[in-house]
Amino acid sequence: MNYTCRKEPDPRRAGAALSVTMVVMLILGMVAAGIMQTVLSHRRIAAAQVSLEQALYAAEAGIAEAAQRLIDAEGFMANPSTHGGGTIGNATYRYSIEEQLGWQRFSLHATGTVNGVSRRIDVDQAYLPTFASYALWTRRNGVMYFIPGEVFDGLVHADDRLYFFSDETAGGPIFNAAVSSLAEDYGGSTSHVTFRDSFELGVPNGSLADVNFPWLRARAETHGLVLRGPSRIAFDGDRLLVSNAERGWTDQPVPVQPNFLLYIADHPAATDTEDRSGTVDLRGGTLSGRMTIVSDDDMTIHDHIRYAMDPREDDYEAGIVSTDALGLISRDDIWVGTAAPNNLEIFGAILATGQREPDEPGSFGILDLFSGPPRGNLTLYGSLVQDVRGGVGTFNSTGLLTGYRKNYFFDPRFTHSAPPYYPVLANRIRLEGWNDGPVL
Repeated sequence: MNYTCRKEPDPRRAGAALSVTMVVMLILGMVAAGIMQTVLSHRRIAAAQVSLEQALYAAEAGIAEAAQRLIDAEGFMANPSTHGGGTIGNATYRYSIEEQLGWQRFSLHATGTVNGVSRRIDVDQAYLPTFASYALWTRRNGVMYFIPGEVFDGLVHADDRLYFFSDETAGGPIFNAAVSSLAEDYGGSTSHVTFRDSFELGVPNGSLADVNFPWLRARAETHGLVLRGPSRIAFDGDRLLVSNAERGWTDQPVPVQPNFLLYIADHPAATDTEDRSGTVDLRGGTLSGRMTIVSDDDMTIHDHIRYAMDPREDDYEAGIVSTDALGLISRDDIWVGTAAPNNLEIFGAILATGQREPDEPGSFGILDLFSGPPRGNLTLYGSLVQDVRGGVGTFNSTGLLTGYRKNYFFDPRFTHSAPPYYPVLANRIRLEGWNDGPVL
């Protein structure tokens, strides 16, 4: 007889196996939950990152709108703090324009928000570039050469061909900032010319037609002084000594108010037999303050024009910084008179537009260019803009024959802060010190 023996399952072992299975399932569940949590976390991070990027674009839109408001207002904001905002799709933005110390200098701030996530952009400095940011600007250069020994620290531009003289023996002129021309070619040789920034052809850079004399006169009527007819002006520190027949003034003291604008206009009673046009004789002197003089007709410089504090001697560490600045703007020409001294010094931003008569150029130069003995250096510290490039001296192979030798230096302050009411370059703005990040 056969017997089969079967061992009964140990309930303790079955329970242990079930426990192991449950532990494994629990671990797998926890792993799955962790993976899901990680996936969800990554999705949230990705979504937040997308929102951050979209918020940044929205903040950029706010900065762009703020910059356009400055351009449209030509830098003249009604309030020292201006605010605005808008929407782009599901994003919103807010911006502010804050006026800083200095002439037409601002900071911009914008915040973009998407799905509760915000991003902020701050621009330390926003300003409208003016014609004073050019060391030399001219519509028509003519066949006038840049020669060895000339050094230009600011921007240089001409609407026609630029001419360069350089060779191995004499070297060539030096340009420390960008040089541009609207023409497609240039004359002479650049073999030994030093361009420390760039030299570009076919580049437009503003138009003197943008200089708005009626607007300048209207500003002077409300924020400065308008005189009519021929006037004589001397600089006497923080005041001017003004002579003007209509006012009955002879060396009348006129205070140089902050950011002062003086406009010398044509007299409406001017006739062919009595010239009462808005000419200005600048008798020279020393200026303490910031101002611009505008004339409907020629300006003539008869003596040194200097600042009370020479900006070339600024010491920022010691807190010695010149704030003096002068703008000279003419609808016609700006001349150096025949009686001006040798080694003449002129501090200021000069702009001769030639807008007075059609087809009549506006130039900066000296009267009786081809007469008289050599007069040494003409030192111009500032900026020179002219419709047609004028002459200040004549030369041959032996050196200076008549007039002055150019000794021009750009005033770097005019890059950021031009003399008051100086004409801006149309539809341009410069932003410096761009910082962005999330809003915490």
